[in-house]
Amino acid sequence: MGTELTTFERRQHILRLLQERTVVKVTQLAEIFGVSEGTVRNDLAALEEENKLKRVRGGATVVEPSPLLGTARLSRTFVNVEAKRRIARWAADMIEDGDAIALDASSTVLQMVPYLNQYRRLTVVTNGLETARLVAETTPHTVILIGGVVGANANSITGLLGASMLADLHLRTAFVSGQGLTIEAGLTERDLAEAELKQALVAKATQVVALVDSSKLGRVGFAPCLRVNQLSNLYTDSKAPPEIIQELRQAHVTVTVCGERTVTSYRIDGRQPAYRIGFANLTETGIPFAIDVRRGLERAAAARGVQLVLADNQLSGEQALRVVDYLIEKQVDLVIEYQIDAAMNSLIMDKFMRAKIPVIAVDIPMVGATFFGADNYRAGYMAGEALGKWIRDNWDGQFDWLIILEEQRAGELPAARITGQIEGFQDVVGPVPEDRR
Repeated sequence: MGTELTTFERRQHILRLLQERTVVKVTQLAEIFGVSEGTVRNDLAALEEENKLKRVRGGATVVEPSPLLGTARLSRTFVNVEAKRRIARWAADMIEDGDAIALDASSTVLQMVPYLNQYRRLTVVTNGLETARLVAETTPHTVILIGGVVGANANSITGLLGASMLADLHLRTAFVSGQGLTIEAGLTERDLAEAELKQALVAKATQVVALVDSSKLGRVGFAPCLRVNQLSNLYTDSKAPPEIIQELRQAHVTVTVCGERTVTSYRIDGRQPAYRIGFANLTETGIPFAIDVRRGLERAAAARGVQLVLADNQLSGEQALRVVDYLIEKQVDLVIEYQIDAAMNSLIMDKFMRAKIPVIAVDIPMVGATFFGADNYRAGYMAGEALGKWIRDNWDGQFDWLIILEEQRAGELPAARITGQIEGFQDVVGPVPEDRR
């Protein structure tokens, strides 16, 4: 399944969870990762030594002041921060390797910075001093800081001088926020110079993504930044007024509502979606394949005008059961289930069958569901064969130990993949005695 995490990956996953939740518990982390509580405590101790978190009784919390916020001087940076983090996390999914992107100087867009490390070769154009500093200090990406007049808050650069620097640039996506957003006024700002520079950023981008938390929906600032019809996507939080969401949908804006554990994407075509699909993903952090699966579903749903309700199983059987109740409550027409704990399959399927909701199971089969997955034995054989060839070509076929990692929660099919890996490996390098594996 590719769900086994290295120590480094597990610790990075812990840090991402802290960005979302502020506090994590040892017991929860042990369940999520399928490791002992002692292993989790070792992870937390190591991360604390690196000053990346602070251990507390039973778990860990973020280091204060938060590394994300650095020395930002705006008091608004601390307003509605949890909602802003969730919005930023999902908005960052629109980035692709090699992109040239624009980030404005807003406190919401600032929260995207930690999520840029999952991409390669980005060029980041920004008018935010704090944003530029954080990107430069915490990522390997190229940063272009637009020149101009330093704003009174000492956090942004504004003015037409900055706009002239953009003249010959081509950006794939501009990520922006503002003081307010309404259908009539569009996205607005409190400062005229800030609004003018934001207009220049938007004009150079192929697509424009707005990150606007619910406190700003329905409000109007002093200066206009862009019209609603210039937006390709809007990310907001679960407290957004339903009537405003509906208005935006009717204006052909794709709206993503980001909740504490879930996110709902709405395809906007001026009419009510004919079909609503729920997707319970394996995890949203640490496993690129799971994220790629979800992104593929989002693209397909957008192309066909389907409403997609997303949820995160967090590598936890107990969480997967809670997600089932959520998707039933949302009255989805179909569920695509991707979860790791085979022991929970019967409970999950019983709930969906009682609700008369059909299920497609990804990667791990579930009795009563349509299965979508690979030939596990053959996939494993190919991987083992490739490893054997590498050892033959680079180590002259010599090695000391063959280490086999299993995820027992996943059930029989992943075990078939392990069997295939061993046989493919042995077909290249020869038999491996039991005492060497």
